[in-house]
Amino acid sequence: MVEENFRRALLLSRGDLSIFVTRPISAAFMAVCTLLVLVQVFFWLRAKARPKARPQRSPTAATVAEPNEEGIASDA
Repeated sequence: MVEENFRRALLLSRGDLSIFVTRPISAAFMAVCTLLVLVQVFFWLRAKARPKARPQRSPTAATVAEPNEEGIASDA
């Protein structure tokens, strides 16, 4: 449907692409679409450049506190 209307607009304007930016409302829509695409590219590049976080290691048996006689785990 979009392609059909795009083709129709180009036929009416005799192939002139400036029809999409000469009217203020169409220029605003084009600017918003361009901005949305650029924001998505920016976030994609930023996520790609950021190093991946290392997975957290689960505590081993040596680092887990053992409970004492009262059932309370001590830090030492």
